[in-house]
Amino acid sequence: MKHGIKKISVVVLYYPIATMLAFAAMYFHIRNGIYVTAILVYFTLNQVIKLIKNINITVISVTTILIFSYIIYCLIGFSFAVFNGYSLSISIREAANGLIPVFFFYYALSIPKYESIVFEKMFIVSCSVLIISGILYNINISDPFYIKYLTDVYPNFSLHGFKLFPRLTSTVGSVIIGSISCFSTVFAFLHVSMNKKARSNIVFIILSVFGALLSMQRSAFIAVTVNTILCLRELGKQGYFKKWQIYGLVSGFFVLIIILFVQNEVLLNTLIKRLISFNSAISERSSAWTYAWGNSFFETIFGRGYGVGGHRAIGHGITINDGNYFKMIYEMGILGFALFFIIVFSSIIKGRISCKEGRFYLIALYGVLFQAIGSNVLTFQMISPLFWYCIGRIEKFSQKSSIVSVPTVMGYSL
Repeated sequence: MKHGIKKISVVVLYYPIATMLAFAAMYFHIRNGIYVTAILVYFTLNQVIKLIKNINITVISVTTILIFSYIIYCLIGFSFAVFNGYSLSISIREAANGLIPVFFFYYALSIPKYESIVFEKMFIVSCSVLIISGILYNINISDPFYIKYLTDVYPNFSLHGFKLFPRLTSTVGSVIIGSISCFSTVFAFLHVSMNKKARSNIVFIILSVFGALLSMQRSAFIAVTVNTILCLRELGKQGYFKKWQIYGLVSGFFVLIIILFVQNEVLLNTLIKRLISFNSAISERSSAWTYAWGNSFFETIFGRGYGVGGHRAIGHGITINDGNYFKMIYEMGILGFALFFIIVFSSIIKGRISCKEGRFYLIALYGVLFQAIGSNVLTFQMISPLFWYCIGRIEKFSQKSSIVSVPTVMGYSL
């Protein structure tokens, strides 16, 4: 029966397509960022058209208005960048990675539950493909395509050094692997809460945790550990586990990880090296963070221009490559960062009082927000969409509850 067919947006294919393009970039030397940007622009235009068509039935909330204001403020920042002598192309390239993905907020806000499940499953499978392929590449490190890729991505790459201190990079880099593995862990836990009979989710959880650990990203170590504990705690609240079972699962899981690392001396040495360097993580970045504050009152309040402090501006002036929040202040000033902070803070409050699904998205949000302290994770085309997607899902559940219990005035939820 035709009326029983559920329509699903092509957006659910974003991560499978982006993953395939990442492999194509390594083997065929294409500039996959251009293709991914084109896909994002196409999805965004479709979403804008959809929003315009459904404007009369869309529940407008404070968060949706704030995010629209954030987009406008970033676009105004383009002119600040040009005024300060930067090329407009720097802001445009930065927008392709950090601003256009904001559309995933509106996508997550507009889709039904069954489509969100499909989107998340597609992402989890894509993440798993990247993790497994990355492990296989590291085992067969002699692959000429992989060596060429590592040489292009890491200017100081040394095959001998990589063998001594390996990290999981796959075809997207260790930062992306570490961050998306944290998201994948939480989404897999979310699907366990929806259907505990689907044992494949347990496999995805284990694989995702290993992906975060093998990335050797220090922030990913903490994020995936905290995410796992919070997810198990959430499942415990829902009656899936008792307290002693949760403690047993956490302890047993990490004992297993320790045993596996101990069995591999090279991985163990790399892990120890990264853990020991935790203390120096802040000192390594703090000197660059001091540049966040402007040389004038105008720069401090309004910033120097969107994108001028990130990776796309390297070679054109001062950049803050490790510290998303300080980079934001540098580019968008205190006003722009305050706008972003209010959006995040609002989502955290709503997520804490949300239904069980909403709390899982909040846990994922906690992980990436922590990682953003020392890494510009919100400027990657594989990470930023997930951040805004989680905010959109939290807002979706918040609006559902507000329709029932919160009064509205002229379509605005109070």
